[in-house]
Amino acid sequence: MAHEYRANDACPNRVKIPQHLKDRYASGYELVAYLETADHEPALGAYLQSKLEAAGCGCALAGLAAGVATYELQGERPLKHAFACLEDADARERLGVRSFRAVWKSKLRRLDRVSIASCAT
Repeated sequence: MAHEYRANDACPNRVKIPQHLKDRYASGYELVAYLETADHEPALGAYLQSKLEAAGCGCALAGLAAGVATYELQGERPLKHAFACLEDADARERLGVRSFRAVWKSKLRRLDRVSIASCAT
């Protein structure tokens, strides 16, 4: 059985991963928040943790560098709950969040790093 892999237009060295492989190898999601300053992370982390735990989900800080906080999300439909928290403009302003996005987290992290590294050159 052959699968078609198409190059991403924005990064020709990166391969798009078919949905059936994501379904098979997905290990969750990461929420990436771009902060005004790294000093905002403790408040954002506490806010996300309290909101997600109330919804039966969870989050843990996976990394913080140059004002970019990355959280690993756990539970059922964690993106829905995380986005609901951050779609509130007042909360984003109070917590110093400039923008945010979700990233699919793969069990095949080594492959992800290789494709990202080849894109950065």
